Amino acid sequence: MKLRLLSLIPAIALMFMGAVALSPQKASADSIAEIAVATDDLSTLVELVSAVGLVDTLAGEGTFTVFAPTNEAFGKLPQRVLDILGERPDILETIILYHVLGEEKFATAVLADNRHTTLQGESVRVRSNDNSAFVNRSEITTIDIDADNGVVHLIDRVLLPNEAKRELLREIINQFRNRSNH
Repeated sequence: MKLRLLSLIPAIALMFMGAVALSPQKASADSIAEIAVATDDLSTLVELVSAVGLVDTLAGEGTFTVFAPTNEAFGKLPQRVLDILGERPDILETIILYHVLGEEKFATAVLADNRHTTLQGESVRVRSNDNSAFVNRSEITTIDIDADNGVVHLIDRVLLPNEAKRELLREIINQFRNRSNH
């Protein structure tokens, strides 16, 4: 398990590297996991992927596209949401899988279609204008970080699938009710 985690961390780290907006990056022949581990700005993602046991998935032989939120992107989430994610790994896993496509898609392929189905099962929407590209409401800040098992695109916000939004709302309501009853 430890060896598999180490191979995932660099890949996830690369996903979150701060780089020039929409400039392609070429990595060595490392997996997505190895790239993430080697990138300081992906440390939050690496921790979360480890927490839900998805290291093997992202270090696997398949090809993947990862829309990787940076540490700063995770910092934009409200503390209450972060607390719930720490208590509910099922919701966290849903969110992580929503950032991953089950095939390799470099920027041109991502932008060629306006919807892409994630490993979580819901679709993300892609759009662009003259200067920027977005996946849902998150700006894609760096494109085409090449790994031996896929490609990573860095994003500036955490993507939340509808399933996770509903579960987070239920948790917040339950916490409020529990406080009110005491």
